[in-house]
Amino acid sequence: MEKDQNYDFRKTHWGMSKNEVRKNETTEFIGETDDALIYKEKIGGLDSKLVYMFKDGKLRNSAYKFENKYSDVEDYINDYEKLKKAYTKKYGEPHSDEVRWTNDTFKDDPSMLGQVLIEDHVSYVTQWSLPETSVILSLYKNEDEDEISLMAAYRGFKITNENTETLDIESSEIEEKL
Repeated sequence: MEKDQNYDFRKTHWGMSKNEVRKNETTEFIGETDDALIYKEKIGGLDSKLVYMFKDGKLRNSAYKFENKYSDVEDYINDYEKLKKAYTKKYGEPHSDEVRWTNDTFKDDPSMLGQVLIEDHVSYVTQWSLPETSVILSLYKNEDEDEISLMAAYRGFKITNENTETLDIESSEIEEKL
């Protein structure tokens, strides 16, 4: 996580062109599409794909999609908690911190959290609101790939002027770029 607060995300500003982002990003480049640049990065000791997303030629979103794969689903929850703690240290208390239940049968049984995550009955979402950026850390079941996904998404307010409460749109938009 970049510490220089003069930038909106890493060493970029919302609204930059692909060429400007490419010049400022120093981590390993792995690919691009018409509206995205994709890099490899390690954040908090976790492997991730870093994606920069563009609309109308301007940087508007970025994300880290964490790539670590585990046989024990509790490890995903531990990674989420570790990242949430690091982000809270960097950005302050979150604007919102939710455990979203679609089936709350095991809501009062913490020993079942991993199983209900696998079954897509729960997702974790923490959001920070910064002056120019919304940061959303999420842990959820990605139905398209039938796997657990851990992601940190960044959306620039001054570029999008959109409400970022709708995590599903954000997550699916990022997933399709990768």
